[in-house]
Amino acid sequence: MENNKYYYDPEGFSEDPERALRRKRHRRTRMIAWVSFISVVVLLCVGGFFLIKGLSAKLSKVDLKRIIGGDSPVSASASASDSGSDQIVENINDHEKDIVVDPKDEPKGPTEEELFEQAVDKFVASMSLKDKVAGLFIVSPEQITGVDAAVMAGDGTRVALEKYAVGGIIYSDKNITASDKFATMLQKTREFARYPLFLAIDEELGNGVLVSKLKLEGTLNASDLGLTGNSDTAMSEAGRLADYLKNHGINLNFGIVADVLTNPENALLAGRSFSADADVCAQMTEACVKAFNERGITVALKSFPGEGDVTVDTKDTIATTERSLEEMKECEFKSFIAGIDAGADMLRISHICAPNVTGDSELCSSSKALLTDILRSEYGYDNLIIITDALNKGAVSNYYDSAEAAVTSLKAGADMLLLPENFDEAYNGVIDAVYKGVVSIERINASLKRIYRVKFKGMTSDEILTLVGMQDASGNN
Repeated sequence: MENNKYYYDPEGFSEDPERALRRKRHRRTRMIAWVSFISVVVLLCVGGFFLIKGLSAKLSKVDLKRIIGGDSPVSASASASDSGSDQIVENINDHEKDIVVDPKDEPKGPTEEELFEQAVDKFVASMSLKDKVAGLFIVSPEQITGVDAAVMAGDGTRVALEKYAVGGIIYSDKNITASDKFATMLQKTREFARYPLFLAIDEELGNGVLVSKLKLEGTLNASDLGLTGNSDTAMSEAGRLADYLKNHGINLNFGIVADVLTNPENALLAGRSFSADADVCAQMTEACVKAFNERGITVALKSFPGEGDVTVDTKDTIATTERSLEEMKECEFKSFIAGIDAGADMLRISHICAPNVTGDSELCSSSKALLTDILRSEYGYDNLIIITDALNKGAVSNYYDSAEAAVTSLKAGADMLLLPENFDEAYNGVIDAVYKGVVSIERINASLKRIYRVKFKGMTSDEILTLVGMQDASGNN
């Protein structure tokens, strides 16, 4: 019976219990083996997947390093070796380094200064040729309106500014009758203009144009300030004068005399020059410029390279100085440089003749050697606005017609033209010179950019573009 698989009992034939138990254990053992085998296969597959993925990522980093820095030992070994993945992984571990991006190398957007420059460029590019040329001139209100004495701004001023988009208007004593009336005239003029204007005056320390006509409290004159040797006093006096101008709407003053009185016989500068000492002149000029700048008023220093040596008035004829360039650099130039360093944005050029400075008999206001070679190239004053002295003075008008004088000064390096004897002739003469290629449009654009950098001081790039309609008030292009 022991050798039989089954035995008989009253219910029928049954399997031997011991044998059934052994078979049941055998089935369970085989099931456990299969489950273990399948688990091992799954684990091997998953492990292989992640191993291949990690290896691929590391090889990609190696390729990136090779692209950035040239072929590395890693890439050379990986491409040439046949020893399998173990060798590749070993090389990666030996040579790979994390790639770290230096913050200074990350792409950055344009700075506010760069955006400002771009806005100025777009503004100038949007102007017509006629408007560009007109923008180089500072004239009297009478020159564009045709009236004998402008004391208010009405339809005549509006029509004139629509026709001639001049860069600025300079006022004299005949335009000033009462404080409120003068301020209203300037405000209306500003509103009529299609482009921002320089509203100018030639107000010197002491008994100036505005102070005299409106009977305001005067200031110490320049020579008295020089005698004090006190920069604080100079700033205080100049600040009071600047307040008068600002309160009436003036934003450009031609009245800071930076000339050193090198010739004691020069009666033209009596009381108007700070001193015969170049260092005192530099000290006083710097203080005055700071006072005007604090009030937002542009300063045009006069009259470069210096009229302290001459005794003849360029209002009547040509005046000549024999001083050399070296002498002037050690003396006359000092106060102008101090003023520019302090923030003066404009330099008014004299009509004197200085052959030992320019190398010829050309007037300083039309000398390329002085304006371009010395001021722009040697001293690096690329952003400085260079403006001529009044072109209706005898030193110019007795020898040149208005168109010739304007074109000659522009070719020499001047940016702005002050009070031509005949504005229409000068204006049309410059336009004609551009059409004929005598003066390039690039030359005109360069001057306008200098002008508008000053006019737009304190404005954002968005505000500048809004002015010309390139951008709406919400900042959309």
